[in-house]
Amino acid sequence: MPHDAKQLSHSPMMRIARTAAGLALATAMALGPSDAVAADPALQSVESITRAAEQTVRESLPAPDRARPAPTIHVAAGSLDRRLRLSACAGPLTGAVAAGGGLRHRTVVRVSCGGPAPWGVQLPVTIESEFNVLLLERALPRGATPGASDLRSTRRRVPGLPLSYVQEPGELRNRQLRRPLEAGTALQFDALEPAPVIRRGQAVTLITDAAGLEVRAPGEALADAAPGQRVRIRNLASLKVVEGRADEAGTVRVGP
Repeated sequence: MPHDAKQLSHSPMMRIARTAAGLALATAMALGPSDAVAADPALQSVESITRAAEQTVRESLPAPDRARPAPTIHVAAGSLDRRLRLSACAGPLTGAVAAGGGLRHRTVVRVSCGGPAPWGVQLPVTIESEFNVLLLERALPRGATPGASDLRSTRRRVPGLPLSYVQEPGELRNRQLRRPLEAGTALQFDALEPAPVIRRGQAVTLITDAAGLEVRAPGEALADAAPGQRVRIRNLASLKVVEGRADEAGTVRVGP
């Protein structure tokens, strides 16, 4: 190496330049793909997209029931593909819950950018709620109707929104379990179905409208029926089998 070049390589300016280059390389290696996107003003940051998805869900939440203590709702967007590169949006991002999806434990939100270079991405968003729920004290079989001794109320963080959970014992009136449930299960409405008001073999009253007159006759149920369900009944006066609709009182109305 020529003497002048050797002196230049050991000069203070060259040492500073090499140090700066090393720092820049180390910083670039330390930055992950999402950090690189955030640092590039020409690209939309991943954080801004996830914030837009979460805000969309929060703005779509139903109004809380003022008759009950306010629940704590936890909303968290999932991760985007770290290789994603989207142009920085000139205007505000817009979000929308996927059509027909509704707000569930796992909800899909589409975040979009309009303008000259439009784009859109879909993100999964998780919803959890913390509030007082009714838990089963013991395992119950399908068809059981939970009573006060089977339940306890406790504050718990559960998937989804409060609207899908039973919070008061009175909400279990005339309902039974659609499937077996284990002890400690938080009761949800989709685990319940209307309990029968008529049982097979039960004596019932048949009501028929005839020319504006209400005609009553004794009958025998040939199957179980919940309110609103159609059921076959043997008319004990004529011994004919007819079909009617059960009502809350346990009577059966014959007709359309």
